[in-house]
Amino acid sequence: MYFAFALPFLSFLVLPIGWFEFRLLSRTRRGALLAPLVLATLYSPWIGAAYCTSAGIHFGFEMLAGLAMIVAACGLWLAAGPSILRADSRLTTWPEQLVTTGLYRWVRHPLYLGHVLFIGAIMLIAGADGVFLETPLLWILAYVVARYEETSRLEPRFGETFQEYKTQTPVLMPMLGWILWFAIYEGVFYYTLGERALDFALACPVS
Repeated sequence: MYFAFALPFLSFLVLPIGWFEFRLLSRTRRGALLAPLVLATLYSPWIGAAYCTSAGIHFGFEMLAGLAMIVAACGLWLAAGPSILRADSRLTTWPEQLVTTGLYRWVRHPLYLGHVLFIGAIMLIAGADGVFLETPLLWILAYVVARYEETSRLEPRFGETFQEYKTQTPVLMPMLGWILWFAIYEGVFYYTLGERALDFALACPVS
């Protein structure tokens, strides 16, 4: 079972695939066809790890937090998606319009934030608390991809306009979001730590 905790690291394969997608988009919009592969590479290691380590679905703190995160993720996608679709040129490597309205007033990459929250929610609902504690990997991955997109597409195209937008808008989540996230993470951490301590105590022979 312990090998399952290494599976989430496979999601970093998104980086070379995403790089190739960006290069292909510079020539043709058909590069967007790689998006399903990117999503499969991102999600499947985490789902596999959850399947191997799940303690079962139980109603409680994790379930409530997971459902709230799913609602938040879907809300982010539904709210940010129309902004992207209206700015049709965002499908190309050199966009013609910088989207700063809607959710983009509050975070620079709400779609990436949605993926982090959704995957974390799956771990919580599945009872894969140990895998959920690996979600800092997702934040690192989301930040790396977001900064690559900015330095390779947005900063060269929009210059000072993007620099001003960047100084006013956080990359992934505002401060209140980080406070809520750390509260959930800390709760799961101490709950998992308590479970491990109880299992160890029960396994020790009574003298």
